[in-house]
Amino acid sequence: MNTPYQNIGSQLQQILGRDYDDFFHGPYETPRDFRISLVTLLETQDYAIFQSEPHRLDKITLSRGIKHGDTTIERVECHESKPKQEIRRVGKRLMRKLLGRVEVTEQDDQGNEITKVTSQITRSTDSTDRAEYECHIPDCLCGQCRDCRLWGFAASGGDETGQPARVDVGTAYTIRGVGDMIDQERVWNAVDEKDRQVRRAFGDKEQLVPEVYLPYVIDLRDVDLDEYLYLLYSVYNAGRIGAGRTKYGSVRFKPLALFFAYEQLFCNLRLTQYAYDHLYNARQNEMKERAQRMGWLGEITEAQARKAVLYGVEKEAEDAACWSKRVPDDKLTKLLTEAKKLFRDREVMRQVVDITTATP
Repeated sequence: MNTPYQNIGSQLQQILGRDYDDFFHGPYETPRDFRISLVTLLETQDYAIFQSEPHRLDKITLSRGIKHGDTTIERVECHESKPKQEIRRVGKRLMRKLLGRVEVTEQDDQGNEITKVTSQITRSTDSTDRAEYECHIPDCLCGQCRDCRLWGFAASGGDETGQPARVDVGTAYTIRGVGDMIDQERVWNAVDEKDRQVRRAFGDKEQLVPEVYLPYVIDLRDVDLDEYLYLLYSVYNAGRIGAGRTKYGSVRFKPLALFFAYEQLFCNLRLTQYAYDHLYNARQNEMKERAQRMGWLGEITEAQARKAVLYGVEKEAEDAACWSKRVPDDKLTKLLTEAKKLFRDREVMRQVVDITTATP
């Protein structure tokens, strides 16, 4: 295996020491729940629609912050299924790209070596049990590939058994509230092809504007190094979520912190509320009376959002009632740099996604 893979493994071993084998061991028959928590910042980079019902954003009224828990604001929520499905789709696509046409060497009846092209993508029957297809979400999960083993799958009947997910995610919430310049009603017009005249309104939707930030935590349990890298690749390359994601909804997940712990340390809502507290305290002297009353923060930059979320990370880690270890920022930067090098190597990533390839 090439240098980036070895560098990542050796760096993690240096950080964890003798605990390395506990956190990167693969699934046990009896779960031990050694947790790896990746704290990210979800940023909208285009107009985005997080909705369960047509024509309206999903919203919920919650406490403004931890310290400011006596008052509420309305936040836009991004249900856990939306980022999760996009992250899974990225992994599935990678498997199809790398395992769809693989050259294998075999021996013929005379003992001569022959090379042929084959597909190593796992297959399964669909939800009707009438047709067989390549493994895909949600109705034709094979239960054997890297994605199914990591994200879990349900029993389909008979003697088959399912497997729970070893990735825990939750609903994410905007740091800023509705009305604080984060949402906008947008209208599309229909243009007549003959004379290029605008004839009528084609549709309208309420959307989040670009550069809205939501803390998003991903917890992995009982994984091996290949599964961790597979998940990290998918997070880095997840590009669009929400309704109409083929047209807009561009987002990025930006890793902020990495923790190893015995129990779950973080949840999206508390990090959101801590981030709000941090930003509100820093800005309240400059706010107008109405903004203070409504709980508005005004525009925030990525750097300000990162700093605010990391404030929440520190507070939650200090309050944790279990053993945990944070990867220092400089070492996390090195790890992520090595990971990106690995992600650009097709041969190495083919071995990462192939469930039949043993971890080196």
